Amino acid sequence: MDDRAASDHRDEPCGERDRERGRRSAPGCETVRGDAVEELVDVLRDPGVRHSIPDTDRANRAKYLTISKLKLENVIAMVRSDDPGT
Repeated sequence: MDDRAASDHRDEPCGERDRERGRRSAPGCETVRGDAVEELVDVLRDPGVRHSIPDTDRANRAKYLTISKLKLENVIAMVRSDDPGT
């Protein structure tokens, strides 16, 4: 499998492009479940965990989460726009 595919399409759901092409997802690439956000919150509630993450990594994670939040807000807006009640 082309290693570039995983890095070139990081903003796509994990393995989606591979599945479309009939390939298996890259090793370590798992589908995110609905409760993933709750699990992340539970882990990050521990101050020891937060303080063990280097500042640069924390900044990168915060940036990634912000981008993900914006994408999710766009999806919510698309769903609402199709709602005949609005």
